[in-house]
Amino acid sequence: MDIFTLVSVLSAIGFSGVGSMLGIAMTASVSSRMVSEKPEKFGLALVFTVLAETPVIYGLLVSLFIIMNGSSVNDFNTSISILSAGLSVGLTGLFSGLGIGIAGSAALGAVSERDELFGKSLIFTVLPESIVIYGLLVSIVIVRGAGLLGGGGIHQLDSVSAYTSLASSAIICVTGGSGYYLGKTGAKAISSLLKDEDSFGKSIVFVVLIESIAIYGLLVAILLLRGVGML
Repeated sequence: MDIFTLVSVLSAIGFSGVGSMLGIAMTASVSSRMVSEKPEKFGLALVFTVLAETPVIYGLLVSLFIIMNGSSVNDFNTSISILSAGLSVGLTGLFSGLGIGIAGSAALGAVSERDELFGKSLIFTVLPESIVIYGLLVSIVIVRGAGLLGGGGIHQLDSVSAYTSLASSAIICVTGGSGYYLGKTGAKAISSLLKDEDSFGKSIVFVVLIESIAIYGLLVAILLLRGVGML
């Protein structure tokens, strides 16, 4: 396993782990305070806190794919592609973890006052998770294209495929920054529910507009990878 493959594993689990750590820290601090005052809300608090752990689970999944099948990689172009896979899920996981933590903290505040806001608050909190799922999809396409999935052996990729993988990763990571702003906007929307619960429909439109940026990035990344035969 060469240095780029090792850095890929570090990127996948490391960046997503930081995102989950920060997200859990934000929600757990609010949860602890809420549970100390209202012990009966422990279950609700646990749901929002656990949500922030999901990005690192996706990072772990890609890391395991690479560790189990990447030991025989000794080609520079293939290594660059695998590095791209690690960065895709790692950095999108970082942004998702932050977004979930921000929205989850606001959701806990709302639910502590009104239990009936749980469902709508949960939707705003879950939305930032979609960003790391997009990163995971790109990672899986790259890993599969490099031959780490499917049992067909490691593929010797050309430089065009390698740098297309890197470009696709950069696109999904840059547009994945919307995960942070999904959390920020979602938190504002959750706060507005306390004043007017009927604002949910209008607020969700504004939040989804931010997510559309990541969807465009995913589309372009997938088309690029398809263009070089990795999909």
